[in-house]
Amino acid sequence: MQFCGKVARSLQELRCGESASLSLELLPLVPGLQSVSGMVLTDTLLNRSYEFDELTQVLVHP
Repeated sequence: MQFCGKVARSLQELRCGESASLSLELLPLVPGLQSVSGMVLTDTLLNRSYEFDELTQVLVHP
């Protein structure tokens, strides 16, 4: 799977317990069960990054 479109974006500041939604576009390169991974969120106030591996899996049909 390959991310498409804008891959770096800024979200609004979130307070404790709040959430934000965002859309991702993926390009399937090969058929089969594919993992979606490689997302990194950066907390700019604390200057910390959080990596998310294997967010989900997607079945790509030929």
